[in-house]
Amino acid sequence: MSESLGGAFLQGIGLSAGHVVALGAQNAFILREGLLGRRPAAAAVASAGADAFLVTIGVAGIGPALARTPMVERVALWAGAAYLLVHAGRAFLAAVRPRQRVPNLDGDPGSATRSTAAQAIALSLLNPHAFLDAVVLFGGVSAHYPVVGRVGLAAGAVIATTTWYAVLAAGATRLAPAFRHPRAWRVVEIVVSIIMLTVAISLVVLAMDPRGRH
Repeated sequence: MSESLGGAFLQGIGLSAGHVVALGAQNAFILREGLLGRRPAAAAVASAGADAFLVTIGVAGIGPALARTPMVERVALWAGAAYLLVHAGRAFLAAVRPRQRVPNLDGDPGSATRSTAAQAIALSLLNPHAFLDAVVLFGGVSAHYPVVGRVGLAAGAVIATTTWYAVLAAGATRLAPAFRHPRAWRVVEIVVSIIMLTVAISLVVLAMDPRGRH
């Protein structure tokens, strides 16, 4: 049992590391928050929590069943694409509008933190790439383990993603002073916009494919 738990734990770390390190919408959002001197910790914690939720329903066997439902998958793809397109548009407008070339840190800190966390969670749960890949991947792998192994797999995955998001947020915060110049942070907004747009287009392509991911 201990070998099964340990092996599953290490596999969870490896799978999660390969899944989360790719520069996707979540990572781009955390980087943006940190480089613009906003609330990367809130974004990191919320992203880690959302990923933990996805991994949990994956190893529980609920996620794969939903993901194999064509209508659910198609709706998720279109909804995710629309949400990411909105984010891409906002980032692009923030880069090109002169009056928004300085990060806005005014307002209620608590409200801003909740807003940041909500956006991070939405980027996880409304992004079918994150949802389907994490849920189906861990759901499929966990099927080969007994219950204790599934717990180990999920624990390894959650620890790996939480560590990565924490490192990402801390690193972005340390680099923030170098991005205080308006021209530098405009580049950040444009890069984030391109990443969001690229992911959104890939979702549209999948949604328009009658064969889908099957």
